[in-house]
Amino acid sequence: MVKLTKAIIKKYGISKKAWAVARSKGKKSIKAKTITSKKRGASKVAKKRRSRAKQKTKSTMEKVARSLFVPAMAIGYGYARDKLSDGLNGILLKTKLGQNIPATAFTDELIMLGANFGLGKTGVKANWYGMKALQVAKHQELGRIGSTFSDMQQTKSNGNTAW
Repeated sequence: MVKLTKAIIKKYGISKKAWAVARSKGKKSIKAKTITSKKRGASKVAKKRRSRAKQKTKSTMEKVARSLFVPAMAIGYGYARDKLSDGLNGILLKTKLGQNIPATAFTDELIMLGANFGLGKTGVKANWYGMKALQVAKHQELGRIGSTFSDMQQTKSNGNTAW
């Protein structure tokens, strides 16, 4: 037997409509269940608002420092390069790898280029100044290799062999 629940009595009181609703509660069709479940399943969540990050305005001093950094690094690297190269060659010649490297006209430049490449893999590139310093050093070494090739070509055309 069907009973009137407290919720139905509260909503409809004790009436024919209340008894009709109580009787229909037990007889839900499959179609009605799927429709109601679909309605309940969809819930709306408020979208997060995202604002664009404001670009930092650089001070005039920072602009000047950045524009002068690359030339200053080129001068500094050129000044300290010979000492660095001598130190690396001294360390490298003590190892088996250094003894197996053939001595050519541009071995020194290749060793320094390899050292720059190795420094780049250590995470120095994360800093803008470190990245620019490595670029300066790499470009200078590549320029020296090109200059060495040019010198070799000139000595070869004169009849001397530099290889």
